[in-house]
Amino acid sequence: MPPFASSLIMHVLTNAEKLIPRRDAASLAESRKLAGIRIVTGTTSPFTRYERISVSPASCSIRSEYVIAFYTFKLQYKCNNSTPAWEQRKLGDVASSFDYGLNAAATEYDGQNKYLRITDIDDETHEFSKSDLTTPLADLAMSADYLLKEGDLLFARTGASVGKTYLYRQFDGMVYFAGFLIRARIGEGADPEFAYQATLTDAYKKYVAITSQRSGQPGVNAQEYADYQLMLPSKTEQQQIGMTLRSLDDLITLHQRKRLSIRQRSPVWS
Repeated sequence: MPPFASSLIMHVLTNAEKLIPRRDAASLAESRKLAGIRIVTGTTSPFTRYERISVSPASCSIRSEYVIAFYTFKLQYKCNNSTPAWEQRKLGDVASSFDYGLNAAATEYDGQNKYLRITDIDDETHEFSKSDLTTPLADLAMSADYLLKEGDLLFARTGASVGKTYLYRQFDGMVYFAGFLIRARIGEGADPEFAYQATLTDAYKKYVAITSQRSGQPGVNAQEYADYQLMLPSKTEQQQIGMTLRSLDDLITLHQRKRLSIRQRSPVWS
């Protein structure tokens, strides 16, 4: 995700709530006129810019809600029993396995079998760049374990790009992943898109920066990635969040491509 996209502040609301700016006194005064209003102030972070305005006591029965602000997932609480609506889990708790990639050289692309290396993951979009496709120089009949499946999340484990991630999508075709990548196979309890989006946050980048320097050279191994902790709502909410952020990513990428096309065709931009 481009940097400016992940600064989006988003709030999923129930039909019993409105979202207003914290310092908008006029809106706050107007909201207080609503029947049965209950003001819910205070969040887990002083940097959160919004208050939740509940217009009915029935809103206490909401299951959960979320705020994404300043690259951080904010923990909210259920009204009825003050228990966390999100839970903290290790990535290893929601992944069925962590595997290292294929130790093979790259050869000329055979037209079907693609080889994904760290350098093939775009630094900005985190997509599989197909500008220089290759095929692994290996017995592919014996390499099925390295073939990616829908929802596989890959991590760069060493070098300057340590921490860079890629989420496999079916339209990328038959893709084998190389040895300097680690594959996390996300299980049924989590949404792969949500887990991937969590790797674009400042919290994740900070974790990688700290962890990768412990050995004296940039690098994060499978166990260290498995130990990364993230906040998880229900799977339904994970899917909603992941789908929304993916739509934004796609829209931004589309506009970036249009802008690049205009630059290439117009002498004014050259």
